[in-house]
Parts: sequence; structure tokens; C-alpha cells
Amino acid sequence: RVEAIGPVVIDLLNLEPSFMHHWSAYGFWAPAIQDYVDMQIVYWWSSKEMRSLIKLVDPFSIKERFEMPKLLINAAGDEFFLPTSSQFYFDELPGEKYLRYVPNADHNVSERTDALETILAFYASILNDIPRPQFSWELKENGSIEVRSETKVNEVIMWSATNETARDFRKDTIGNSWESQVLRLNEDGTYLGMPKKPKKGWKAYFLEMTYQTRFGLNLKLTTPVRVIPDTLPFEYQTPKKPKK
Repeated sequence: RVEAIGPVVIDLLNLEPSFMHHWSAYGFWAPAIQDYVDMQIVYWWSSKEMRSLIKLVDPFSIKERFEMPKLLINAAGDEFFLPTSSQFYFDELPGEKYLRYVPNADHNVSERTDALETILAFYASILNDIPRPQFSWELKENGSIEVRSETKVNEVIMWSATNETARDFRKDTIGNSWESQVLRLNEDGTYLGMPKKPKKGWKAYFLEMTYQTRFGLNLKLTTPVRVIPDTLPFEYQTPKKPKK
């Protein structure tokens, strides 16, 4: 029996809208998925054949089975998937669920990051039947992110990165450009993150909450990633289906 799951850098649930978003942001398919482009897989989107396949291979198609606690670890600079991909699946996942976007990390998310510590802290809480932190977030219409934590939080940080020329936050493109800003607790018990809109290009940002566990491990959890301006520079065109 599966007690909990912790998928790592699989930020592609709900495949079809996720990859349409990918192209609409970049205007091309990222080199990391070139093998799939060469095999013409990406040209089958929206076809009945692809949708039949998705029912078999996309975990989102059986999301109702995932009632167990879930910690989804993703890289903010992933070369395969966009950091804004969770908008297509996270809200619809059932049960207890958490996100962790790791700044200044690519698909090899464990290299020179503290992602493993977060996984171990989550694992220890499951193993010892210790409740995970209780908190909530709100993505406000003005672009800000508001977090309210019922559990004592050690620190709340806003991470942000800017690309002046493209809506592209891959580590391959911008390097270690994510910068942190410690947020203060507001009088109403919330933390609010709202970066300045960039003069040129796009800025990505998210809030990170650090919780100290009784095992001496830090459990870092985050909100989804937002982008300002929230615009996609390219219009996705449904490709012509290849010949069978």
C-alpha cells in the first residue's frame, strides 16, 4: 500500500495544455525534448490518437487515485518543463498536496541544492506520522502572492528571476539568476510577495516557506510560480498531423 508519493521534476501532468503552453512561451520546442520532436510526437497534439495515448501514460488521467499525501519537487530552471506548469494540474489533485519549486536548479534538481533535505523531511513526517505544515496561498488579481500559515514558519522568502528578452527561465538560458528577498509578517498574519514589473521582458517569482522539523531537517514548501506580465509571446498553432 502506498502511503505517500514524492514525484521529482515531473512537472508535466495534463500533458496537452502543458505542452501547448510550452510552445506559446518559447515559440519553439526546447532542445531538451528534441527526441520527441524528431519522432514527430509533438505533432500529434489534439488528435484522437494522442488523447487515447494520454489516457494510458498521463497520471493526470487517473488523478482521483492519488488521495495519499503528495510532495511535488520541481526545478524552477528545468530545461524540459516550464516553471508555470503546475497551473494545469495542481488545483485538481485530490487530498493532501505540496509543491516545492527549487530556485537556480535545472532538471538535475538535486545537484548543489537542498531538494533532498526537503524530500527527507517529508519522508520522516510520513514515517513517524507527524502532521505536515498547514498553510494556504492566494494568487491575487494584481499579481501578488499572499501566504497565510497556521503552522509556525521559520522564514518566508520571495524568489524572483528576470529575462529581458524572452519568457524563458531555463537555467540553460538565464543561469543562476534567481534572487531571494525575505518577507516580513504583516499585521493581518499574512506574507505578501509582489515584485516590481520588469521594464523589459518577463519576471518569474514564487514564495518559499521554511519549516523546522523535529528531526533537525528543514521542510521547504512553495507556492506555484507566477510570471509578470502574464502574457504569452506566441500563439500556438495546432500542427498538421503526420501521416501514419
